[in-house]
Formats: sequence, C-alpha cells, structure tokens
Amino acid sequence: MRDNKCRYFLLSLFIITPIIGKQVGEGYDDVVHTIEKQGFENLQIKMENSHIKIAYENRVYRSEMNAMGSILTTILNSDISDSVSLTPMNKMLSLTEIGVNLDDFSSFLKGNTDNTTFSSQISVNMVQGDWDQLESIPVLNPSSKRLEVTINPGIEAMFHTSQGSAIWKLNLIPKVSYSFRKGTQFVFEGIIPLYYQFHEETKQIKLGSAYISYMHKLNNSLWTSTTMGVFPWKTAYRGGSFRDFYRYGISNETAQFYLNGKINLSMKLDYTAHLDYLDGVWGYHSASLVKFTWWGNLGYRFNKQDIRINLGHGKNLYEKSLTELKITRSFRETDIGFHARWNEGDEFSQFTLGLALDIPVPFFQIQNNAVILNSFKRFLWGFSYHDNPQGGFPKTKTSVLDFQKRMYPSYIKNNTKLFLKNNRQN
Repeated sequence: MRDNKCRYFLLSLFIITPIIGKQVGEGYDDVVHTIEKQGFENLQIKMENSHIKIAYENRVYRSEMNAMGSILTTILNSDISDSVSLTPMNKMLSLTEIGVNLDDFSSFLKGNTDNTTFSSQISVNMVQGDWDQLESIPVLNPSSKRLEVTINPGIEAMFHTSQGSAIWKLNLIPKVSYSFRKGTQFVFEGIIPLYYQFHEETKQIKLGSAYISYMHKLNNSLWTSTTMGVFPWKTAYRGGSFRDFYRYGISNETAQFYLNGKINLSMKLDYTAHLDYLDGVWGYHSASLVKFTWWGNLGYRFNKQDIRINLGHGKNLYEKSLTELKITRSFRETDIGFHARWNEGDEFSQFTLGLALDIPVPFFQIQNNAVILNSFKRFLWGFSYHDNPQGGFPKTKTSVLDFQKRMYPSYIKNNTKLFLKNNRQN
C-alpha cells in the first residue's frame, strides 16, 4: 500500500511540475519581458508564491496612474499571480507602495466595481514594507543608459502696460537630464527666444539653468535634496538696459512627512551669489556677491477633497521677510492653485494675489537605446498681481514635494479611475 502511495505521489509530481514550471517560469518571464519592452526603467521584480512585487520607474506615460494601470493589466492577463505590490520610483528612489488584489482589479476593470469600492480595497502607504526585499534585486533596463531630452515652452505675460492690455514673451526651452546614480541628476536647460513683445534686449539664445542635484531618503518619511549650479532669477533693468539675472551656489531642502503624507513640514536653505548675462557676456557685482535665503513650509492635505493648503514664510534675496498662503485643488490630472502673499519692504507690493495652473497636455515620445525625446507633458502657468511670482528667490528647480510626482496615498485613492487609461497619452 505504501509503495502504491509513493507511486501516485511521484506520478503527480511528474504531471504537475511542468504545469507549475510553465506558470512560474514562462509566464513570469513573459511578464518581465512585456513590462521591460513597454519602456519602464529600473525594474526590480520578485515573485513569492502567488504574489508579485514590482519596483519600476515611469518615463513612458504622462500620468503615474496610467503607468500603474498598464502594469496591473499586464500581470492580470498573464494569470501568474493573485496580488501585486507596486513601488513607483523617481531617480531610482521609491516613492510609495500600492497593494492590489487582482480579482478586485479585474472586477473594477470590467465595471462591476465602482471607484469608491475599489479605492477602499487597495492599500497605499508611503512607508514601503516590500522595498527592502526588492532593493537588492538586479536592475533591468537601467535609466543610467540614456539621456532624457524634453522640449518645454516658456511663456511670460505682462498685463495693463503702456504698450497694451497684454504683451507676451515666448521661449522654447530644451532640457537635457541624465541620472547616473540613485537620486542623482544632472540637468542643463537652454533658452531659445521665439517671440518677444517686451525685454527685447534679452532676445538671444542663452542658459536657462545648469545644476547637479542629489535626492536622498533619510528614512521612509524624511527626505533631503541638495542642488548645486546656476539658477535663473529675474529679468530687470540695470545699467541702461534690461538684462537676465542669475544666481549660482548651493541649495538644500529637507522635508518630513507625517500621517502617511497628510502633513508635510519642509525647510529650504539657499546660499547663492549674483550673475548677470547680456550680449554673450557674464558679469557679477561684488556688492551683492553672496546672499542667504530660506523658506519654511507647512502643508496639510484634505484627503477626500484633494485640497492642499500650504503656509510658507522666509527671507528673500532683498533680505525682506515674505509670508504666503497657498491653496491647491486637484481635479484628476489638473491642479488649480491660488495664493496670497505678504511682502515686507518696497521691492514688491506688500500684498498680492495670484493664480497657478498645472494642466496635462498631449505629448509625443521618441526613444532608442541612448536617448529619450519628449515633448512637454504638462503646461504650467502662474500669474501674480503686482508681484514677481517668485517673490525674490532663486529658481533652484528642485523640490522634494515635486519629486513625489503626486504619489501621495490620498491622491492615488481618489483617482483610481486613471488606472483604466492604459493607453499612452499622445
């Protein structure tokens, strides 16, 4: 009898093993190949029983939510797992962790589950439980192999001037970026003038910004960013003509997140010196050689409404204090923000109001083994009444909050409908 049981057991193994091998081997390999072929970078994938863990970086889709939907659909169609942990990254740093049961996702995809129900079924956490297991896995399709080139528009306007009710300035701003190690990025921006109705003296090809930045996670909720380079500041009248003013130096921002991203507290410190540019000539003024500026920010997110309130205070390049209240509402991929700003001193109006728009636009992408060429994915527009929009701070271009790419738990849960947009936006 015992011999018969052994024979049945061995026969079962003989029959079942090829089936398991096909599901975990060939199916798994197909999933990895498909995700890699779609263009996702810095892939780290681990299979544990019926659960698959994937860390990835998206430079294919405009929306990170579209990217998640594409990966989930690929895994669902493969039928190799029951559940998924997704860890989207930026510059090879993990942003958050999304846990999804594939039966729940299938029901949502077919329209049998509404957005509210599916949102309650997924887990989203800024503290990544699975990341420690993925971090040591070899990286597939690393981003360090390719340059990224993005073509952005630069639009400025002045209203109610002696030259007319509205005058415009339009630039083309090509941006070249390269990530050569985790959290590190080199960026170079040029400015190509197209159409100027004001500041015509500055209508020339010139530098936008050039810097190297290093983003680092001290822990899952504490981030720091250090940037060194040349940053644009303003265009102003000096020495009988308008000229472009820059700052060069170093900037650091440290941000702490609380309650799974609901509250953030940050401090930004800049130590910069003066540069100006006119007719191909760089110059500096010793009287304003070095300036120290700082900006502190407290942010709170109303999760259900996708509303963010930020209260900031700091000291600008004019050595004057500035306080700002900013309220931003997200409508899926569109942000509309309002700000009220109080300035000390006479450089700007003491009280100003402003509007900021962040709107997604169709884009195209061309890529090969060496270069990714993108058109711009989002249109940014800001307007302040009687005020310099930056309030007298160097435009250091790197922000921990922007680095998060909207990957906050509340935003993901509120916008799971974007999972269903699996096609590239073009």
